[in-house]
Amino acid sequence: MGEVDPGKNILLSIDNSENSRRAIRYVANIVGSSGDYRITILNIIEDMGEDFFPSAAERQTHIEKQKQTSAALLAEARNIMREHAVPEECIRTEQVTAPSAYIAESIIRHAQHENKGTVVVGRRGISKKEEFLFGSVSSKIVNYAKDCTVWVVE
Repeated sequence: MGEVDPGKNILLSIDNSENSRRAIRYVANIVGSSGDYRITILNIIEDMGEDFFPSAAERQTHIEKQKQTSAALLAEARNIMREHAVPEECIRTEQVTAPSAYIAESIIRHAQHENKGTVVVGRRGISKKEEFLFGSVSSKIVNYAKDCTVWVVE
């Protein structure tokens, strides 16, 4: 695979929400069977930190379960892409573990590192109160991502 136009180099960050599934279908519909796009489907595994768990072993068990859930989620996303005739060679999946407070930063850093011209996320659908208290990943990406287009799918 050669170099691709950064605008056609897409980072699709997903979680287990319905809006993420909508984002997958949205990207798949736009890209379709064109072989011009490169899509990295990314799932961030939240690391709650060692203080959250009674022991290091329980933390590791939690992370391993999250990796299995993530693998299933990424396989589902890949299948949705295939159903929309997105060429297999245009799809890549990746898991990244990041502290829960730095998910948006991890997505932005990943996009910059891989020269992604488009970042796509689903809006999680949290209330304004929850957004105020915990922050919104999609809002942070919209506000802090540079040199790329950001699509937020509801």
